[in-house]
Amino acid sequence: MGHPHWFDGYTADTPYTAGYHPAQSPTVIGLVCAVCDVAWAPPDREALTVIDLGCGRGVTACALAAANPGWRVVGVDFHPAHIGDAREFAAEAGIENVAFLELDLTRMDEAAAARLLPQADVITAHGLWTWVSDAVRAGIIAVLRACLVNGGAAMISYNALPGWSQGLVVARLIQAAAAQRLGPSDQRAASGIEALRAFHQAEAYHLRDNPTVERLLVGGIGNTTAYVAHEYLPQHWRPAWAGDVHRDLAEARLDFVGSSAVEENFPTLLLTEKQRQAVALIQGPERETAIDACIRRVFRQDVFVRGRRRDFGVPRLSGLRLALLVAREKVRPAVRTHVGEASLPPHVADPVLDALAERPRAIGELLTLPGTENTTAAEIVAVLVGGGWAMPLWRDVPALDSAAAARARRYNRAALRRYGADAMAGGGRLGLVVPAAGCAYPCPADELAAAVMLQSAFEAGEPPPDIETILGRLMRADAAEEARAGFRERLAARLPGWRAAGVL
Repeated sequence: MGHPHWFDGYTADTPYTAGYHPAQSPTVIGLVCAVCDVAWAPPDREALTVIDLGCGRGVTACALAAANPGWRVVGVDFHPAHIGDAREFAAEAGIENVAFLELDLTRMDEAAAARLLPQADVITAHGLWTWVSDAVRAGIIAVLRACLVNGGAAMISYNALPGWSQGLVVARLIQAAAAQRLGPSDQRAASGIEALRAFHQAEAYHLRDNPTVERLLVGGIGNTTAYVAHEYLPQHWRPAWAGDVHRDLAEARLDFVGSSAVEENFPTLLLTEKQRQAVALIQGPERETAIDACIRRVFRQDVFVRGRRRDFGVPRLSGLRLALLVAREKVRPAVRTHVGEASLPPHVADPVLDALAERPRAIGELLTLPGTENTTAAEIVAVLVGGGWAMPLWRDVPALDSAAAARARRYNRAALRRYGADAMAGGGRLGLVVPAAGCAYPCPADELAAAVMLQSAFEAGEPPPDIETILGRLMRADAAEEARAGFRERLAARLPGWRAAGVL
């Protein structure tokens, strides 16, 4: 099938999957800066301007706008269908502080960026850098140079080398098989997966014990042809070395801060002692490449600032408030890392978790509890946030009858109605907007559906349905008992966290 020239080698005849990406949240970006002792202090936290480059169908941009009515959020994408979908979604969700612009970054220089886009406190580009041409990358740099304010922060994600090395043969086979077939990209992607399965069954040497193969064929993501088409078929797709990306972004006067995966910002949790000694031999942009040589990191979500300054972030971390995401009894205070597992000892974890089970608390308050005398704020963050047990808050928890809570509920209903079926079929994650967090909590579609049911009961003045009623409404009558039990357990774990964060 022939493509118009404006596609520039990108997959544009098949809409991309809709999903929420937490690494783009200023809440996460601010946490990374605090952990890494880097100053990031917007003059007004309730009036940020955020630009989402490559916004796709607008799920993340709309979530940030819904959670923060005082912010200005701008989504940019070159795909007309994505922009149209995003605008319709924003209208359906009643979000007026988000705008979506159809722009071609290949034609974007600094003058054009300054003319078309606002000055921004935060600029993100998720799932863009690896998949586009050098001309688009130059456009990204132009936007960063022209629009990111002094002291502003950016998040750029990309497939990283050498971690992606084992995936190169997978991508090549998918692309080769897809090229044999005419038709829409999702059909060609299906041919690519069919060929990959044949090679895997034939015990092709380079597909044995290959994590990318496992993810596509065993994990099931390969069944989502729209994902495969966008991930593997773009003409300009190529993973990148961290050192190269950091040098390119230095042209926009950006300095590297750390990883959006917060636990990766602690050297002792990332590398062995001998690895740390080896990495110390290499400084500058290639230091992150050296780290990536020691671990298996296939995808990077890098945070940068324009003008890196020391923050001496212990006081900032101490003021950070945390809310538990799961029921107290479900928390196992540990985080899996590249070198094993880190945990909080019981004499620290027990009083901290008991306090958080009562209500969200500042880390500084947690560190005054008996038993925490030799514990640091960074250790609390690494284990509880890195392990997915707690989330940082951006502001106080609003009342359920507040305008902020009602606004979040409207977004959640619209996201479920518009994208829930696709997410359920493809296993993608949507976002449950949490105004207190200033962002959304990533969750599968069935959990979002359960939250929407509970929120709808509140708005109707009805008693909240119990878990068995929710299961009865959301699951097929012939669903396997194992699946029902798993969903029941997940909901029981989530409900206390949703209540603590003001979702319910």
